[in-house]
Amino acid sequence: ITILLLTLAVALWTQLGTSLTAVAQLSFNAIVFEGDEAYLVSLAYSLEQGQWWRLITPMLLHFGWLHLAMNSLWFWELGRRIELHQGSWFVLVFTLVGALVSNVSQFWFSGPALFGGLSGVLYALLGFCWIYQRINPVAAYNLPKGVVGMMLVWLVLCLVGVVSVMGFGQIANAAHVSGLVLGCVAGAVMGVLNKLKVSE
Repeated sequence: ITILLLTLAVALWTQLGTSLTAVAQLSFNAIVFEGDEAYLVSLAYSLEQGQWWRLITPMLLHFGWLHLAMNSLWFWELGRRIELHQGSWFVLVFTLVGALVSNVSQFWFSGPALFGGLSGVLYALLGFCWIYQRINPVAAYNLPKGVVGMMLVWLVLCLVGVVSVMGFGQIANAAHVSGLVLGCVAGAVMGVLNKLKVSE
């Protein structure tokens, strides 16, 4: 709930991404303005200035109500399941790590660009629930039938460009894929560890 409230506050502050001066405070690459022109600043320079928050904060940026609503609903659905089983601190740390991995991956793949959203984290949460449940079944991670398949189909549609052609804008595919891989690895590790702990 705390993360969702913070995301909503940022959405209102940035006017859902339309206030570029506000977005510039949280974007992965800093933005400088010269008259009517805007330029992305190199990541190295931003980090030299101590702006380490930029590695995480793009997860709070959303561009449109649909973008915000869909990400928020999925974060609530998946995040609360993990929170019930692993606790609030685990969800917080995993969300921050998921944001870091997905943001850095997207930057590495696309170079300096304006991107944002919780979707990289969402795929990390999905991968965690999916693989953990397969290794060490628990009620909390028993997702409704078809959810994993639907999310994977959506991922593929994004990767092949169908979603962009449909008018949903550019998709941060590297963030999605890296988030999913992170979640699957974390789910496998935690699933095995907890299964061994129970069997002892």
